[in-house]
Amino acid sequence: MSLTEQTDARESRSHIDTTGGSPKRIEIVLDGSSLSVDLLEKYLNADETRVTISPDAVERVNAANAVLQDWLKEKKPIYGVTRGLGPLKDKILNEDEEIEFQKRILVSHATGFRQLFPDDIARLALLIRANVSCIGTFGSRLTLIERMLDVLNAGVIPQIPVDGSLGSGDLQPMAALGLVLTGSEHGRAKYRGEVGPAPEILAKAGLAPSFELATGEALSIISGSTMLAAGTSYILCQLRRQMALIDGAYAMTMEAVRGEIQALDPRTHAARHHPGQIEAARSMRSLLIGSHWTTDEGRARLGETAPRVQDAVSLRSSPHIHGSMRIVADRVTEDIDREINASTLNPLILRNDENPEQFEIAMGGNYDGSHLAHQLDFLSIVVTDCAGLSAARGSRLISNRASYGLPENLAAGHPGLNSGLVQVQSLQLSILGQMRQLANPASIHSLTAKDMQEDHNSMGNASLSDLLANIGHFDEVLAVEYLLAAQAIDIIRPKMEGLPLGSGTSALHEVVRTCVAPPGDDRFYKDDLMAVLDLIQSGELIATVQRFTGHFRRSLP
Repeated sequence: MSLTEQTDARESRSHIDTTGGSPKRIEIVLDGSSLSVDLLEKYLNADETRVTISPDAVERVNAANAVLQDWLKEKKPIYGVTRGLGPLKDKILNEDEEIEFQKRILVSHATGFRQLFPDDIARLALLIRANVSCIGTFGSRLTLIERMLDVLNAGVIPQIPVDGSLGSGDLQPMAALGLVLTGSEHGRAKYRGEVGPAPEILAKAGLAPSFELATGEALSIISGSTMLAAGTSYILCQLRRQMALIDGAYAMTMEAVRGEIQALDPRTHAARHHPGQIEAARSMRSLLIGSHWTTDEGRARLGETAPRVQDAVSLRSSPHIHGSMRIVADRVTEDIDREINASTLNPLILRNDENPEQFEIAMGGNYDGSHLAHQLDFLSIVVTDCAGLSAARGSRLISNRASYGLPENLAAGHPGLNSGLVQVQSLQLSILGQMRQLANPASIHSLTAKDMQEDHNSMGNASLSDLLANIGHFDEVLAVEYLLAAQAIDIIRPKMEGLPLGSGTSALHEVVRTCVAPPGDDRFYKDDLMAVLDLIQSGELIATVQRFTGHFRRSLP
């Protein structure tokens, strides 16, 4: 079954009302196998959401919980249930201690502080944990999953600190989520913009202010790399918008330097057989349809009398580099589609292969987040390289020689008296330098913890934190390219009289000019840059690109 067919099958189990384009209302039915990144993106973009549990999942959850109850009566040794955690795995818990143990797990593990994860990541973490609980391998009660969905459907958002996790099970951030679910006074939550102690916020949302966990349920909440899965899903959604943004920035720059559009010939890209590259080139061509600036006639307007033959790598190979980001994102999406429907817990309750009516307990390492950490690091490298490509194009725009005749520094009016946008482009390079520091892989820096019991840790939380920062920086780098290209287009427009821009690039230029004044004497360019960044973050530039290129398409067949 292809990726598209898999996605269609998953969405058939959920109701999505897409009146007016983006989903207005979405209802997701959790069954432990049908979530996808595509569905999560629609969930985040919907105006109204509701999540329920499928009847099959209810049956599986109840069956596993019944088995766990039998094992508790037998006093079966089970890690984190009738035994302690980590180096204390051999410490026996008596029946009177088991409920208190649930509370103590959460308060002792929720040690994070400072910066918080974005609200959307917290929402996804709650949704994903509810979904994987529906697989029926955790042994937790149906009422715990229902509590998760009550919190989610009510619009209560756990406030989850970023710091504190080694990326092995996401124990710290998920313990913070667990404090909200249980209504602990130590939990912090948000409801309709108000942040406060969990019991108070839950009550304002019309929910019971407290919820008591049964034996084994604290571990079923905190173990399993759920924050890494939620964070990666969120980042993939962000990358989809940035794929549109960088294609638009490229097209604007191509107009400004009157680039050789032959580099976008579909036959060239078909000959390479890489679907991401083919899709990127198609998107770029869609924006430049109708352009007469990117022709021999357009180039002659600024004095080019000989054929250019071909452009520099930053223009000629942009489809390949943009395409690489598409391909990597698609590969990671495949993996996350599996991860968010996987039994990520230690221990697991599994059916006997030979006799499915019998169950066994299996202690293993399914909580581990190493593969997620590796992919987050890879995504950060790709994002940073694409930011470097944008900065290379920015450097070309402010160079009289490399831009084939644009004024030095893109200075309008009286050059010399006016310095132009040189420091705006220097800012772009400064941000790129920060991105390169953050793109150093965290996943190779495992630290040994907990008396050697955890002698390898994925460090995925650091990978996630660094990539979240780089996603924000990527927007800033692209905002600079848009600003530079718009300035260049306006400066040379008098010489291009009678020659139209491409339909897509013309629309993008008009959007920029709705909030940024045309070129003139030097001014406080920070305001201009922040205005373009607002256009990016509001989605207006992205929507404009997508009018001409279509919405995100997966490159892989």
